[in-house]
Amino acid sequence: MADKQPTREELLLDWFIGDAKDIMAELTEVKESVQQVHKTQQEESAASVAALKELNQQAVSSQRELARVAKEGAQQIEVATNAAATHLKKASAATHRRIAAVAFFAAAVGALIGACVAMLGFMLIAPL
Repeated sequence: MADKQPTREELLLDWFIGDAKDIMAELTEVKESVQQVHKTQQEESAASVAALKELNQQAVSSQRELARVAKEGAQQIEVATNAAATHLKKASAATHRRIAAVAFFAAAVGALIGACVAMLGFMLIAPL
């Protein structure tokens, strides 16, 4: 009786239980593998988010620096334009003064020549 042959149902049940144990072992391995992949993805995602935040901060800093440089450049251009305008006004005023002086000198010389010609004419006509 001890070496009783298992029935067909018992063999199928043992086979089913054995397969179920193998399937459970494989599922456990797959579950652990999936959990490891998920953990790795979370770590990589966190690293990517941190890198993106750093890049965003660098982009914002660069934009602020560019805006500051552009503002300073505009101010320097305005200062240079004002200085050039002031210099141009001074040069124009000096040129006008020189032109006025030359015109005055020319008028004075012309008046002197005219006076000399008039006196010479009176001197030549008066003895007659």
